[in-house]
Amino acid sequence: MRLFRHYFLFALIVAALLSVPAGLVLLDAAGRLREVQAAGTVVAHLRHTSDLLRALREEQAASVRLHAAGRAGQTELATLRGQTDAALAAAPLPGSGAVRSVADDGEMNLVRLRRAVDDGTTDGIELLLGYRSLAERTQAVRAPDLPASLVGPVAAWLTLWRSMDYVAQKRDAAWLGATGHGAAGGAVVFELCTLATRLDEQVRRRVEWGLPPALAAAVAAAAQGVSEPALQRCAGPAASALSRGDVAAQLDALAAAESQVVQWIAAAAQQQLLAAWGRGFVTVVTGGALLLLLALYGFYLLRAYGRPLAGLARTVRILRQDPAAVARADAVGDGEMALLAAAFNELVDLRQEYEQHQRLSDSVFEHALDGILVTDAGGTIQAVNAALGAMLGYPGRTLMYRNVRLFKSGTHDAAFYRAMWQAIDEQGAWCGEIWNRRSDGALVLMRLSIAAVRDGAGTVLRYIGIYSDVTEQRRAADELSRVHAYHRTVIAALGEGLYCVDGDGVLRFLNPAAERMLGWREEELLGRNAHDAFHDRRSDGTPLPRGDCMLLGVFRDGIVYQGEEVFTRRDGSRFPVECHSTPLYENDVLTGAVVAFTDISRRKEDAQRIRHLAYHDGLTGLANRSFLLQHLRLLIAQGQRRPQPLAVLFLDLDRFKQVNDSLGHHIGDALLTAVAGRLRGILRDGDLLARQGGDEFIVVCTAAAAAADDDDGACRSAMEVAAKMHTVLSQPFLIEGQELYIGASIGISCLPKHGDDADTLLRRADQAMYQAKNAGLDTAVYTRGDDRYLQDKLVLETRLRGALARNDLLLLVQPVVDLASGRIVGGEALLRWYDGGRIVAPDVFVPVAEDTGQIVGIGAWVYTEACRMAARWRRQEAGFVLAVNLSPRQMVDRSLLRGLCDAMATHGLERDSLELEITESVAMSLPRRARRSICWLRQHGVRISIDDFGTGHSSLARLQEITADRLKIDRSFVKGLPDTAHSVTIVRNTIALAHDLGMSVVAEGVETEAQRRLLLEMGCDHAQGFLFSRPVDADEFTRMLEGGVLKPAAES
Repeated sequence: MRLFRHYFLFALIVAALLSVPAGLVLLDAAGRLREVQAAGTVVAHLRHTSDLLRALREEQAASVRLHAAGRAGQTELATLRGQTDAALAAAPLPGSGAVRSVADDGEMNLVRLRRAVDDGTTDGIELLLGYRSLAERTQAVRAPDLPASLVGPVAAWLTLWRSMDYVAQKRDAAWLGATGHGAAGGAVVFELCTLATRLDEQVRRRVEWGLPPALAAAVAAAAQGVSEPALQRCAGPAASALSRGDVAAQLDALAAAESQVVQWIAAAAQQQLLAAWGRGFVTVVTGGALLLLLALYGFYLLRAYGRPLAGLARTVRILRQDPAAVARADAVGDGEMALLAAAFNELVDLRQEYEQHQRLSDSVFEHALDGILVTDAGGTIQAVNAALGAMLGYPGRTLMYRNVRLFKSGTHDAAFYRAMWQAIDEQGAWCGEIWNRRSDGALVLMRLSIAAVRDGAGTVLRYIGIYSDVTEQRRAADELSRVHAYHRTVIAALGEGLYCVDGDGVLRFLNPAAERMLGWREEELLGRNAHDAFHDRRSDGTPLPRGDCMLLGVFRDGIVYQGEEVFTRRDGSRFPVECHSTPLYENDVLTGAVVAFTDISRRKEDAQRIRHLAYHDGLTGLANRSFLLQHLRLLIAQGQRRPQPLAVLFLDLDRFKQVNDSLGHHIGDALLTAVAGRLRGILRDGDLLARQGGDEFIVVCTAAAAAADDDDGACRSAMEVAAKMHTVLSQPFLIEGQELYIGASIGISCLPKHGDDADTLLRRADQAMYQAKNAGLDTAVYTRGDDRYLQDKLVLETRLRGALARNDLLLLVQPVVDLASGRIVGGEALLRWYDGGRIVAPDVFVPVAEDTGQIVGIGAWVYTEACRMAARWRRQEAGFVLAVNLSPRQMVDRSLLRGLCDAMATHGLERDSLELEITESVAMSLPRRARRSICWLRQHGVRISIDDFGTGHSSLARLQEITADRLKIDRSFVKGLPDTAHSVTIVRNTIALAHDLGMSVVAEGVETEAQRRLLLEMGCDHAQGFLFSRPVDADEFTRMLEGGVLKPAAES
């Protein structure tokens, strides 16, 4: 809309501009009209003046004649001169300078003529009195202002008339005067003629100047000869007549010229008017046409350029309000405005892209983690981001316009800076680490990258620096280097071999342990393939293809491998290793592997030995109960697929306890070994001989092929084996020079007649053995009547349930004595059951209590009663400790901890006054929760001891995990002291092991003084046994405790 307003304003301005020349033309035409009117007036005046001049000429002629008859006096002549001057002054002269010059020349000639007449003596000059009337008449011919084109002709015409009339008058006067004055008059006439001739020439020149060529020629012809000098005609009367005739002819010619001049003036005026109107018309028409063309062109411009420019203006306003707006100009068509709009849009896109890049650059500059600095060529800071200010401790814009020398730390010498600036001058950039100083004076290590910005001539304009604080990185690198060196030291000190290979299996690193195990130095193996170097053989010496190599499988599968392999030493010997291979990745690409390996030769030997010990008896070398059960279950499983009868023989030695108790455990052990040897000699290859424990042996034998189809064939075959066993056992044994005789009771159970699982067969063979022992038989086969044993066990279980309520249970205490001083330092609480006046052995009712779960209640009564007694004795003897046995069932009972704590709290017993005894077998098989309970008790002051050590399957790792306070050596080992070398060795090593583990040692079953002395020499701490005292009741134990030192029974 604003553009339309501008367009209309432009049209008005153009119209106004065109109206000015049109007005000027109209004013010119009006002026021309007035000039034409003035020209008409002038023509009328000129005609009137011509008439007056003619009349005046006639009057002058009469005056001349009159004056010829009588002259006027001098006074009248003077008056005539004054009037002539006035007439000359009043003559109508044009305003043009050129015309005025002609008039002035004519006046000058008249003046000169007047002076010539005044100087003469002729009286004819007074004839000029006629000019008075001419002057008066001329006053009426004062012309108005004329156009410039008419001023010349009118002035020339007037001058012509006045000149010719004046000359004619003077000539006539001269002729008249000359006729009467002789020689003097002739001279005057001659001068007048000469003057008239010069005047005539001037008049002709003036006339030709102001008129058109044709009109000027006519006027000049009319004036020719009016004043022509004719000296020969200047004397005599004929001259006057001739002169008058010439004058008359000339006057007629002048009249004709006058008519032409008047017509020319009118025609010229008319032409002036027509020209003015023509110019005005042309101007108006041209201006209108021009105005119309301008209007049409303006509309075209408005249509072609106005709308696009208006849209462009709107886009500019939108972009001015929001530089990021998406407004664009319409670029429609292919004209200049479309090109302009496209160029404008391109400029807008470029500007927005530039602004976006600028904003991005500003954002990067401000939010960059690295410090960025821009300086001029002299090092004055021109721009700096916040990160650098934070690094150097300069907040805000405090660094602006300061010199970078502010950061100089003084750490680097001049050579450092020279090298830096030399690199910048030669290469345009420098990168390195430099120490700078913070605002607080602290030094900071920074990585600096400097780049020089140059102009086209190579002159440095500014420097750009990027700073990164690498103080922590340097510290981390130093720490990493230290850790790396530490790790290399650790790796070098590792007992495990360690080597690294690349993706092709080529060795890149070996640690000293690997060198030592393989027999190679690292530099000898680097670059070789590990498989080819020491892993290309199996354990049997056959080649190991790469496709079967599990270590190389890491590169195929990309997973961790752990297993056993065989490596080859440099000398060709092979050894088993346990390998752990871990793949190495870089950017998810498998690039190698690291292999840790350990020489397990000793471990395999130990494992073989341990495996043998785990399934064999340590004394006799026979299979133990575990191996027996596995073997028996395997045979039963095989029999289910292919029936194969077998028999189980349960053997218990007779009179072995007497031999063991009377002759010592070492004799008993030797006897057991001899028995095992004899039994092994009579069995077939398919039969199995195992030691159950103590003096019990078990034989598993398969039936012969002939007896396999008979249901009783297995039993008959077993009876035959039993007979052989009795035969070999009936012969005397010679042990250490003593001849010993023993017997055996054998019970037999057969598959499938007496059971179809291993436990049932063993239990029923055991029942048959007790049947044979009770019946006084050598051998018995299981019968249903043997279930009486189970009935007796049920009765025992029932009576045991009421034992607590009937107070049939009693705690006896056996003292524990310090071997060095003999002082009682503690005791062991032993449970006894008095059932109807008979004492039931603990090994009879305790298993029943454990099977039925009554052991939990009984055990709670035991440790509660023990806490009561221990509290009383602790007050008597400082440091007194009472030991209580815990059964396996109690160890897994959840109420054990709470019950123990409540009992000790109830009786005010200090926790270190109670010691819980756990058998070795129980300790080695405790579940994790029970182990945690034991650890908790020990951490809270309750003492833990391992009972019957050496009789179970010991695990040093488990023993270390339990961390007991005391270790009790089983009586079976003490019994062989001091005569049995094996027993001595076992006891000595056990004592040393316990002391090394921080445990004290108690020897059980000490019965002889020799045993006591040997144990003391071995460093055993405490002992208990019949040598010192049998188990006694609480009152008796109190009296013993009051006595202090307990002497051995032999001494007492």
